[in-house]
Amino acid sequence: MISNTKITIKVAEKKNEVSLSLLIPGQPVKVIKEINGEFTEERTCDSQNIIFKITGSSDGVLRNTFKVYGISGDCDLLGEITFDYVSESFLRNSNQYVLKYGYMYITRCTFILPHPQDNKISRPDDIVVIGKNRQEIIEMVSHHIPAITGLFDQPGKYLEKADAITKFLYEIMDDFGLSNAIDGQDLLLTEKLKILKEKKGKVLCQGMRDIFIELFLFLDDTVKLRKCNVFRYFPEIENVMLNSHALLEINIADEWFAYDPTFRVYFSDKNGKLLSASDICDLRRDENLGRIVVIHIKTSKPKSDDFELEKDPFDPYNYNYFSTFNVIQYIGLQVYDYYIELEKSEKLIQENELEEAEIIINTVLLANKNDIEMLNNLAVVKILQGGPGELNDASSILEYVLKLDPKNEVALENKRYLEG
Repeated sequence: MISNTKITIKVAEKKNEVSLSLLIPGQPVKVIKEINGEFTEERTCDSQNIIFKITGSSDGVLRNTFKVYGISGDCDLLGEITFDYVSESFLRNSNQYVLKYGYMYITRCTFILPHPQDNKISRPDDIVVIGKNRQEIIEMVSHHIPAITGLFDQPGKYLEKADAITKFLYEIMDDFGLSNAIDGQDLLLTEKLKILKEKKGKVLCQGMRDIFIELFLFLDDTVKLRKCNVFRYFPEIENVMLNSHALLEINIADEWFAYDPTFRVYFSDKNGKLLSASDICDLRRDENLGRIVVIHIKTSKPKSDDFELEKDPFDPYNYNYFSTFNVIQYIGLQVYDYYIELEKSEKLIQENELEEAEIIINTVLLANKNDIEMLNNLAVVKILQGGPGELNDASSILEYVLKLDPKNEVALENKRYLEG
């Protein structure tokens, strides 16, 4: 289906015309173009590019819909993409246009996948290393929310703990934004929290989600969490629009449910059953979003709910929170305790089990490539392996450590050994 054919979509301007380019490898397809629901054009394609002009009008809104069908077999609808192309005079404030060409705007669009079984995309697990600077983190959290230490001393109560972490993060940060965003930066959790607390950086939804997960695992490593990314369409359309959102899921009593620390919400149905991202996706596809109950997490700031999901129009062609619940990517977590892994690696080095030690060290470095203790251990492994290539690697590693910490005694001693 569509997830296997990997439809690539690009929007481009050429000679004052806007075109949609569909690259659909792997199977022959038929593409039908409709304007405001009326058929206008049909083309077939066999593993090549199809280019359509996106039609606009100076005196109204034209909805350009492109439906992609398989040719072989049952000729199923593989998916469709829709753009509203409007003139400035017809542009509503709620349109939040994404591209402007001349006097025309391409507004929010959607990419629909009708087959639930094609609605998941996979990615390898992420690695989270916890334990380092744990006491400093506990003290920072307890300073803002004194009751949190007692709460995390108790087993279970994962939902209460999640709400407490969300409240803490909103205590130390002002708002979100692209400027000085620290999403994806290779920083320790303590460094990230200090940046937010000192108002020297911001986060987007992915950064907020990842800090939340790391902090939760630091405080209680018995919780089961996984990352969740949701997309309006996938693969993404380059340079077109805000298409995705990052949240997480928490496992309670062997059931996963979606939790969004960015907008401080989670969801249930009208019977009180907590909903997973997959549940929301199914309800959106079946046009049953009215069954969703939005549960707000109360925080000290902002003073009121700044994102009232209940008032969002449940229209997939206008931007609203639930429109991103179309394609889901789940990312599992491999959680390691830093000090346990450090002790393991050093014991293996002493026992000359160098390959196993190197695997452990490199795993931890995937989470923090600047960890000096692990880098020094990796340099020792390379020195003990003793080949010309390994010795060159050891020298490079030690130079990198000394850039991070010019006075690091372990690195300086090992560097003198190599040069002796």
